[in-house]
Amino acid sequence: MHRVAVTGTAVLGVLGILSGSTLLLVAGLAVVAVMLVTSGQLLDTARSRTRLIATHAATVLGLGVAAVVFRSSRIDAVLLVVLLGLMNRFVLRAGGRDDFIIAGAASVLMAATTTITPGVAFAFLIGGFIPAVLWSLWSSTLLGVAEEVEPSVRQATLRRLGRQRVPRDRAFIAWSSLVFMVLGYVILSLFPRYNFGRLLSAGYFMNLPGATSQMELTNGGVTDRAVGAVVLRVEPNPDHPPDHLDGLYARLYALDRFDGRTWSVSADPASIPLYTRRDAYRGTPDVWDREDGATTVKVTLERLVPRTTRHPLAVLGRTRPGYVMARTPDRSLGGSVTGAMRTNAVRMVYKVDLARDVAYAPLPRHMVERAEAGLLEVPGEVDPRLRALAEELTRGLVAPGDKIRAVLAHFDAGFSYDLGPQEGTSDDPLVRFLFESKRGHCELYAGAVAVLLRLSGVKARVASGFYGGWWNESGGYLELGQQDAHAWVEAYDPAVGWRWVDATPETERSLRTPETFSLLGDLLDAAEAFWFDNVIDFDDRKRQALVGALSDRLGVGSDLFGALDAFGGEGGGGGGLGAGLLAVLGLGAAAGLLLLRRVVGRDRAASLGLRLRAALDARAGAELPLLRLVERAPEACRAEARAAVGAYEALRFDLPERAPPLAEVRARVSALERALKVARRRPDLPPS
Repeated sequence: MHRVAVTGTAVLGVLGILSGSTLLLVAGLAVVAVMLVTSGQLLDTARSRTRLIATHAATVLGLGVAAVVFRSSRIDAVLLVVLLGLMNRFVLRAGGRDDFIIAGAASVLMAATTTITPGVAFAFLIGGFIPAVLWSLWSSTLLGVAEEVEPSVRQATLRRLGRQRVPRDRAFIAWSSLVFMVLGYVILSLFPRYNFGRLLSAGYFMNLPGATSQMELTNGGVTDRAVGAVVLRVEPNPDHPPDHLDGLYARLYALDRFDGRTWSVSADPASIPLYTRRDAYRGTPDVWDREDGATTVKVTLERLVPRTTRHPLAVLGRTRPGYVMARTPDRSLGGSVTGAMRTNAVRMVYKVDLARDVAYAPLPRHMVERAEAGLLEVPGEVDPRLRALAEELTRGLVAPGDKIRAVLAHFDAGFSYDLGPQEGTSDDPLVRFLFESKRGHCELYAGAVAVLLRLSGVKARVASGFYGGWWNESGGYLELGQQDAHAWVEAYDPAVGWRWVDATPETERSLRTPETFSLLGDLLDAAEAFWFDNVIDFDDRKRQALVGALSDRLGVGSDLFGALDAFGGEGGGGGGLGAGLLAVLGLGAAAGLLLLRRVVGRDRAASLGLRLRAALDARAGAELPLLRLVERAPEACRAEARAAVGAYEALRFDLPERAPPLAEVRARVSALERALKVARRRPDLPPS
């Protein structure tokens, strides 16, 4: 069991950081493999010279790698050093001291897991790690006792220690401590909390998978559309069916700059409020009110871009951007929409009205002219065949809407969807796609449409985001992830504003299939969402909602939240502690008194030993056992002292069915105390 516990402690600590980087993945898997192979000899203190040299050589080599990568990736380098120390002590374990080093190194890795793997996977890891590390430390203590005896009796000592049962009073204290720890966390979650900042937030070092702020057009295929983490969850109004979420687009980035090969987000730092704050936000995103119609959805954006206070917001819609209801939405001149993230949050939660168009604030003339000029830019060295095709497709057309329809119609015949490399000889991806292979993926479709529209005088940009998604029956929301990453085009038509147009065949816009996900996958993602909502992202706003719900359910009035805030030192008014808080405190105090009474009652047997030592004057022989102290007692009291000590030791160390009652032992100790007091005061009198 010690081998299993120590191996589980080490392996679980490593598993949590594997997703941090390629270096940690490779090194972590190698360390896990080494530990699993050598776990069978964990308790053999004799180590061959070959193993010793090989282990130290691998450690030194790994330290050299850590030193090389330290400049570019300090976190990876530090975790690699911890990994190497864990592996070294595991393979060359020489006793209980190494067990503590292994547990400490694994705990450091588990702490890093809170940032690297913050999802529900962390809950499973920590759920196995805690009992493993506790068992390994307990069994290591027993092994430490056995390792101090002679090798000839070591196995017998281990067997004897393994058969011993944990005393009932200690087991009761352990279980009670666990229960009160859980209750304490629950109660403390109701109180105001201190904000430790974004650095301690899970997901701080993560990026959005799938959709990116840069799209390079190449002649190669696309191979990164495998199943990935859920990035976006869209929850409809609970009073309405979810069927209106079919065919939904979710744009993260507006790629307005094109250099001939790559579409990217404009570097212009200008940021303009999308609309007035009063009109933008109603209530909290987690609460639906009467104004939320069937077309309003709640959006939860996961895994935010690191090291910035503003993050891209997913703008939803089908043919045009929807109306985003968030606290601080801004837009760049290029068209991307961002929102200010709370410093302790790991996700963005807001609402979007799909039936209303996004409301753009008016801009100064010079800013409008600069933005519009950028939306028509095409590099001068663009292939002449592209200009000729754009002119041919839109010849005789004036209205932007007519030009948009003409360009899209060009892709209805002769083109097909393909994720593989393009056939042809041209180095220009657009030329090879439009004139040679006529086969490509969504990025080539979007890039070609946007360039042709700009060449025909229509303002256009590429939209990068997600399309389609998967309806999660267990969670009741639409989930979008790396499989749903998609690119399409935003074109400006003065008659209707910004339009979302897509030349990619409708059946190929998402690689999702009904067979990809099962009920288990839905349950796991629902658990992931619950974990983030109620553990990782449990902030002050959610605390207020929880306290309010408890107050309404218990019928204790509105003074509960105010009392909690006042008690927490963050103001909030409120007159006195609410009835609910008083009830919680009262129950806690009563349970604590009962526990104290029971523990003290069960521990009185141990206290009787202290009374015996004090009565037998242990100060003169503090290190002597009780039976040796009996020999120092007055001769007239020695028989009674032997009887009291024998009863006490039988109560403490004998089997429960053979132990004398506690009251009987207490009476013997009390009688001995009185007899010794009389004997020492009047040595000439016999004991009573």
